[in-house]
Amino acid sequence: MKKTVKVLLSTTLALGIFSTSSSFVNAQSITEETTTLTEINKVAQSSDSLTPIDVSELPEGTEFVNFDTVEDFEKAVAELDKENKENKDSILQTEVLPSTNSYSSASDRLFTTAAAKTGSARVSVLTKISLNPIKAAVQPTKITVDFTYSYTGSGTSKKFSKINKVSSYSLGFPSTWHQTTRTHSFYSSNKGVKMTLQGYHLLGVNIAGVPAGFRASDTYNFSYKL
Repeated sequence: MKKTVKVLLSTTLALGIFSTSSSFVNAQSITEETTTLTEINKVAQSSDSLTPIDVSELPEGTEFVNFDTVEDFEKAVAELDKENKENKDSILQTEVLPSTNSYSSASDRLFTTAAAKTGSARVSVLTKISLNPIKAAVQPTKITVDFTYSYTGSGTSKKFSKINKVSSYSLGFPSTWHQTTRTHSFYSSNKGVKMTLQGYHLLGVNIAGVPAGFRASDTYNFSYKL
């Protein structure tokens, strides 16, 4: 009987020690993860390119960029900031696509355009290839831009008078483009327009096993002539 009691006491004591040890390890792990996440967010908050968001805001299927250390992540962010700053005024190549407006015939198109003095265009803006691990993970090969405009004149004398609406999107691979603002300026006596689109891609990173979410800001510049 005494042996049985001793065994039970030993087992209870061992389980208690294991439970306490396990709780300590879990608490230590949580503390380390919180510290790492704080360091990650501190790096992002000092950046012009990244805005921290809750990882739960990332859509299902979001690819995560892996970094071994916070230092590796910080280096990539610094290079991203430098690249974005250098390319902020670069004019990207475009491909003109069929407009979203449809006409039954060429004469219908001429009549409609002349009467309304408005037009529309769709262009594909080709992005610049980046070797930065963050940008390469989120930037699509191109974005599609739809815009409507008002104009004066006709034929070779046609000129922009106003840009009415601009929307843009990507096909969602590797991430979806979210346009937030846009600006424009006319050139060549209003026969051409330069547009600047600003927005962000959603980004997931995994640093030493700690996941984090961000909005990775980007800018796309392109020009279009009537």
